[in-house]
Amino acid sequence: MSSKILRYVIALAALFPLLVFSEDTVKNKYLFISNSDRSGQSKIIKYDNAGTITFRKVDGHYEMNVAGETFNCDEYWYLEPTPAKIQFRDSQLHVDKSGRTDSDNEEIHIEIEGGSALYLPVECRSVLPDWVEYKRSEGTALVIEIQENNDGTPREADVDFGYTGSLETSTLHIRQEADIFFFFDTHQHYTGAVLYDDTYYIPAEGGDCQLKFLKGVELKDLKVQMPDNAGFSIKTNVDSENGTLTLSFSKNTGESAHPLISFFFGNTYYCLNFTVLGPNDVMPGTPVVSLDNYELTVDRMAYKTDDGEDRDWWIRQDEGLMYDRRLETKSALPEWLSVRFDRNGIIFRFNENESGQLREADVAIGFESYSESKTVHVKQYPETFFEEEQPAAGGKYFERKYYMGPEGADFAFNAHSGVEIKDLTISHSVIENGESRPLGDNEKVALSVNTDTENGLITFAFGKNMGKRTETSAEFSMGSKRYRLNFVSLDNIDDMPGTPRVSLDSYELTVDRKAYKTDDGEDRDWWIRQDESLMYDRRLETKSVVPEWLSVRFDRNGIIFRLNENESGQLREADVAIGFEGYSESKTVHVKQYADVFITDEMQEPGHIIFEPGPKNFVQPAGDTFTFHYLKGAPFTYNFNRQFVNDNGEERDLQGDERIPIDVAVDREAGTVTFTLGENKGLRTTIDTEFHIGSHTYGIRFTQMEPGMPSFAEQKAALEELYRATDGDHWKDRSKWMSEQPLALWHGITVMGKYVTKIYLSENNLYGEVPNEALMTLMLVPVHFEIYGNGIYGHISDELQATPQWQRNGMSLLCQNPYFTKLQRFTNYKENLRIPDETVEYLFEEEGTSTLYEILSRHQLNFFTVGDPSEFEANTQLSYPGTFQNVVTSFPYFESRESIKERVAKHPFRDQTVNLFRALYSTVISSWIGTTFILDNNGYVINVSCRDWSVDQSYYDNIVAETARRKLGEPTEHEWLKYPEDTGKEDMTDDGKYKCLHKASTAKGFDIVLMGDGFKAAANAEGGEYEQLMTRAMEYLLATEPLNSLRERINVYMVNVVSQSSIVGDGNTALNYDDAKCREYAAKIPGVDMANVVIVNITNRLLWDENSGGSYCDMNPEGWAVAHIANGGVSPVLNHECIGHGIGRFLDEYIIGGYSENKVSEDSMEEFRAWLDGMHALGMGLNVDYNSDPTKVYWSRMLSDERYKGHVGIYQGAHQYPFDLYRSTENSLMGTENSAPSAVQRMIIYKRIMSLTEGPDWEFDYEEFVKFDSKNLK
Repeated sequence: MSSKILRYVIALAALFPLLVFSEDTVKNKYLFISNSDRSGQSKIIKYDNAGTITFRKVDGHYEMNVAGETFNCDEYWYLEPTPAKIQFRDSQLHVDKSGRTDSDNEEIHIEIEGGSALYLPVECRSVLPDWVEYKRSEGTALVIEIQENNDGTPREADVDFGYTGSLETSTLHIRQEADIFFFFDTHQHYTGAVLYDDTYYIPAEGGDCQLKFLKGVELKDLKVQMPDNAGFSIKTNVDSENGTLTLSFSKNTGESAHPLISFFFGNTYYCLNFTVLGPNDVMPGTPVVSLDNYELTVDRMAYKTDDGEDRDWWIRQDEGLMYDRRLETKSALPEWLSVRFDRNGIIFRFNENESGQLREADVAIGFESYSESKTVHVKQYPETFFEEEQPAAGGKYFERKYYMGPEGADFAFNAHSGVEIKDLTISHSVIENGESRPLGDNEKVALSVNTDTENGLITFAFGKNMGKRTETSAEFSMGSKRYRLNFVSLDNIDDMPGTPRVSLDSYELTVDRKAYKTDDGEDRDWWIRQDESLMYDRRLETKSVVPEWLSVRFDRNGIIFRLNENESGQLREADVAIGFEGYSESKTVHVKQYADVFITDEMQEPGHIIFEPGPKNFVQPAGDTFTFHYLKGAPFTYNFNRQFVNDNGEERDLQGDERIPIDVAVDREAGTVTFTLGENKGLRTTIDTEFHIGSHTYGIRFTQMEPGMPSFAEQKAALEELYRATDGDHWKDRSKWMSEQPLALWHGITVMGKYVTKIYLSENNLYGEVPNEALMTLMLVPVHFEIYGNGIYGHISDELQATPQWQRNGMSLLCQNPYFTKLQRFTNYKENLRIPDETVEYLFEEEGTSTLYEILSRHQLNFFTVGDPSEFEANTQLSYPGTFQNVVTSFPYFESRESIKERVAKHPFRDQTVNLFRALYSTVISSWIGTTFILDNNGYVINVSCRDWSVDQSYYDNIVAETARRKLGEPTEHEWLKYPEDTGKEDMTDDGKYKCLHKASTAKGFDIVLMGDGFKAAANAEGGEYEQLMTRAMEYLLATEPLNSLRERINVYMVNVVSQSSIVGDGNTALNYDDAKCREYAAKIPGVDMANVVIVNITNRLLWDENSGGSYCDMNPEGWAVAHIANGGVSPVLNHECIGHGIGRFLDEYIIGGYSENKVSEDSMEEFRAWLDGMHALGMGLNVDYNSDPTKVYWSRMLSDERYKGHVGIYQGAHQYPFDLYRSTENSLMGTENSAPSAVQRMIIYKRIMSLTEGPDWEFDYEEFVKFDSKNLK
């Protein structure tokens, strides 16, 4: 019978009961239809709804129609009536405080019974309390998890479950106690039993063991499992009211035995192990002396090892029998012997035996407070047993080895007569291809060994070896000491050690003008290795005069050459003779140094890259030709190329016909190497090449794209279309665009090989609808876009969102500036960009860590921002309880974590906000100030909004409201949460009052004026919060050098500013980041130098994201400055803005976000330098320079001053120019770490304060400054 017909018969048979039973019989019944593998595709249909069940044959298979739904009988083959109601094996779940029924598993399995319906999915139909979680169904069980009960009282819940598709419901009653049912461990004090290693021990005489459990809880199913032939009995008594289980053991007349006691509390099963000891057994915990040796025999010196240092002889005690007791000696010790103990045993130490006599002692060892002991017999001879170094024994002795020729040799060693030579072992190995392997029995060197204890002699007679270098080790014992002898049978008698020979790995060294070994411009050491095995502890030396431009030194591995830079303009050469001290033999190394550099990036065509690792030179699928330039006439040697692909996640080398044809042509006269790559017909392929120019090693990497990728010409056409579509003629910077210049020179374009790989056009005034076709072409290859902050808007095509690089670059496209888009937004975004998961820290450390996805999974929508939620955002969360969440991350750019925590703790919505630290640190949210995300519960980006303060806040609020309504439905009505704010007008009595916090002692002082915004009248009271904050700020500033040493020349004032609101940005504060208003208040102080004053405005609390308008400084060319400091922070950011930008008038020394690839073009270089020269002429930006020449840079004098060595240097990158500006230190006050002012910064501040306080006749004296600054150089 075929399987199809069989299924047909089974299906009819299953229906038979329904056909013959009455209507009452099948009332409330269901039909269970099972998939053949009983997977989640099984389902049930209410019998009343089934109608007529029909079968028919279609295309060679049978189909069954039930309730209008068709099932293929090849897949669905089982049909039976079922009640479709969950039948719990036990509908009462009783657990203790821990919420577990198994100590090893937090999950609880609730067993269910019933027929085939067991394989249907189960759903929970109750609103669960927060301490119960339904996890899943697993065949015959439901899986739930119960949280630990810390409420202090028992708790109960009824939970309804049902099969999906069934109307039947079953109830599980859950009760959780407030305490633990039963403790296994020492929380209990037992009578008559000892608990050791999870076993209760009962003495042979018997006794009672009383166990305590939770009072009032029923102990069920108590069982006593007795071992066979037990010589005792057990009686049990359960007292639930008092919570005790008493086990009474009779006297044991037999051997030790192991009964088991088991029982249930609620649904938790317990099984206790007992051991009833026999009459002769010892109760665990009684220590027993069990040493690994009871005899110790040493020689005169008693050294454990041959280095003459270790005199400690160990005898180990079985740690498992110590039971935390301490060993001790039970007998007197002779004065020549000392004994100490540790947790593993006994340590004996002997003095040297100078008595001339054998001396012995018996040492009794036992435990403190125990009388039992065991004896260790100790014996020390007056002579040395054996010397491993005996050069006269035979052969040649060198470095602890005995060498012989290939014909073999005899060795005779003297030992102390009368001491037995024991436990001799021999092992042989052979050296092949530089590696050692053990010899088999039929390969071993012929060897006979004779030990003569009476005369103290041990001899080794070696025969001929197998023509290979063979090593033999012999180990033996004398007394308690182990000795080892090492023998070497050479394959060539000429290799006998001891005579040094010069054997270098190269005899020629050819370098370029700079002579750098590596590209970092630091390593100038060129190594030529000597065969170390031929040195024999001798020292190499030069045997000829070394020219002054070359230095040579030696180490144990060879020679190190260091060459000065060749500034002679001529090729220079030298022959250096190398030999050993005391030996006349030498060999010559020829050294050659060219007058120019071999190869640089500047020699190459635009986009052709050398030196750097990674996939740098991209090649079109059809192949291409690349010509690289190097120093004409320099010696060039091409080594190899390796080709590999990433095949299903694994790197695989290409072989034979798989390899891409590559031709390398070297023209030494022209100084070119040309690589011609053929067509790639397979996967994307990486080709690594290696070559030498002189002694320098170089590599060029190619990555050849797979078929189907666009050509270089197609990429160029796409860039031209991007230009036209986004109003390129009005871009902020369009240098070289649409010209015939190489693409690598177009502004913002990076070319690697023959492909565009990076596009940096952020905040460049691009405006227009999305150029989908152009972006699709560019996103087919691994291109990196930085295109945020522009005015691109409109329809995003499905095809663009399906390109390989969409996930990588889509975020930068979405992040456009609404001011430039004229409030026009994107359409057709598929919400398919996903933020990568990461481990995140909560801002408050005590809350621990989590993952980003876990946090997002708790709510359907998550509003992710930097800065505290606004009143609108807080109320949006309240409008969508349980489905909308404000998530805030903080970045420590200028504010410490502690300062952020202090601010956040005061926020009125703090308890309902998820506060994180450094989450999404690598995304656009950290590089574009004010970015907000709306993310769903799987991490997908629903919306990105970029803040522009020219755009009204209502625009951003409307986006949040629209998105929430679209995704979550209509908001829930609730009382509007109003952030705390007084409605009455503030008393303005103290407004405008001023006070001098620090007075200069010189005739004229440099003026700093402190004020604050968002502080009400109460805070401005005499000695109140406002004055305390200003005083802390003053002390913080003046504690910093060089202000601390110039404090007699500085005036610090505070002026009271009363605001009607404490939230800056809501329109009701006095200053609101307005420089003119700040200067109005400063002008209230008589005598303040308004042309050069530095004003500091410290805000109380920001309405907006602090990084979007928080801390910055406006530097006026006239000389005055206004520094705005966010959220009352007296922190390093205060020094950065006030001292750095305000007083020093410095530019930032970190790279401002979005400018990491910014490079000044050749056409713009003159204009760029004129800009910085103009800044310098105004006394601004003196901390950075475009000069990298140590003799021309602004701080050149310091750079050449030995006193500032290690304090001043030249480091690339500052402000908006990572390549074209230079700073004096790796980090400083103006860097990202906000450390102390650098030496150059201190000098500039010193100059400015001194000139303004001394007057126009003052002249800067460098040596006077160094004397002033000397305290900072320690």
